[in-house]
Amino acid sequence: MQLDDKIIHLRQKSQEKPLSRRDFMQTLSLAAAAGPGLVAASLTGFSLTHSQRAEAAETTAVYLDKLPMVQYGTKMGKMKVARVCIAQDWPGALFAPALEMGMNFVHKAGYWGNNVPDEIKKLPRESYYTDITVDNTSPGHNPDNFDEAYNQVVQSLDKNGLKYYDVYRAHYGWTNVDKFKVENVSYKAFLRLKKEGKVKYFGVSQHPYVPYPEIIQAQIDSGIIDSMQVWF
Repeated sequence: MQLDDKIIHLRQKSQEKPLSRRDFMQTLSLAAAAGPGLVAASLTGFSLTHSQRAEAAETTAVYLDKLPMVQYGTKMGKMKVARVCIAQDWPGALFAPALEMGMNFVHKAGYWGNNVPDEIKKLPRESYYTDITVDNTSPGHNPDNFDEAYNQVVQSLDKNGLKYYDVYRAHYGWTNVDKFKVENVSYKAFLRLKKEGKVKYFGVSQHPYVPYPEIIQAQIDSGIIDSMQVWF
């Protein structure tokens, strides 16, 4: 069998019943053979036991080793982050190996309620970075609703105890250039939250509305955006 065929065969086998130790070790070996960056992808779709999932996550971390740190933009103070970030909705077994690899940025941390993983809770707050995707600019929400933007940040911090978010990110961004104004309500909410020590930097995760290039350019020209998450 070719490499891909063996992976498919073992994946199907795992769906029928838990893999034997022999088959599981073969699975890890085949995943590692796929090359750096593809280990986790090769394991997608496998039905593994709890202990197998934990061992697979640990193997992934060991195989990839420590991730390099890079400067996060030019307007973000001295933030240095790993090239791969943690996502708030990852399976719990991945947090420990991710931290071991050096990942230090949690994307969408604002969606954590009182269920922050223990691996994150025990860390000094200054040792990692977070963002909150503020939904007042999302479809079905009102980008001119100050209270919605402000309260999402305050209420989430009350629940998860993270103290502050490094990046306040206007989720989805704006539907057109006219909707984006230098003194827009979302930015005003950010300024108040920053004054209160609840956020540090203003970002946007601009989704590809039309005219997308014009919106991006308007945001750059405004000078108020510290961090941009863009489609490419």
